[in-house]
Amino acid sequence: SIITYIDRIISRQKSSLLTIQSPAMSLRIISLLNSPPVVAIAGVATMAGLPFLDAALTSSASLSVLKTLNVAAFATNVAAVSVPGRLDGQQDTEMRKGSLNPTKPNAGKPSEESALLDESTTSAYSLDRSRTLINPSGWAFAIWGPIYLGEAVFVAAQLFASDASSIATLLPAVTAPFVAANVFQSLWCASFRPSYGVGWKKYVSVAMLAGTAYSLSLVHAGGCALMA
Repeated sequence: SIITYIDRIISRQKSSLLTIQSPAMSLRIISLLNSPPVVAIAGVATMAGLPFLDAALTSSASLSVLKTLNVAAFATNVAAVSVPGRLDGQQDTEMRKGSLNPTKPNAGKPSEESALLDESTTSAYSLDRSRTLINPSGWAFAIWGPIYLGEAVFVAAQLFASDASSIATLLPAVTAPFVAANVFQSLWCASFRPSYGVGWKKYVSVAMLAGTAYSLSLVHAGGCALMA
């Protein structure tokens, strides 16, 4: 009947609307869960717990446990970096669209994705903000490509390495700082966002980046010590 046909059309439209809105709802939920105090406390806990984790893994952990921890930490890192809305990703998007180019008509207008993730992106992407002496260019963040590639190679190599391989002998010394580095990278991805641009919050991403560098330096030092 006609009524049944109309009901089917309405049901399809509702289903399509839910499909369109579900990514937006997911992004808003992620944004609400991203609390600066929680991220800061997680960073402090990671740094404070690193020596204890290192002692536990060095003394009694099996190779299978070490391999699993490395894979889980890197997977968490990859998931964190995949969430849109970071300053580097949004700035690149706005620059490609001409939003930060004063010669184009849509200059100064944030994209729909930026506005969805954080209402403060209008001020975060003002022309004044993008013209500072300490604001890095978009291409500077390309350094993360080699970093993630190196981490991915290490995770894959250690996962398929035999117990008698040289990589296996390194795992007890490098797993704890490698896990910490990936946690700090994940926290940096959470904090390098427009909502962290006020007051003490602006220093959270800096602290997480410092924690990443420190942890990776311990990975390097541990590997060099065992191979010397």
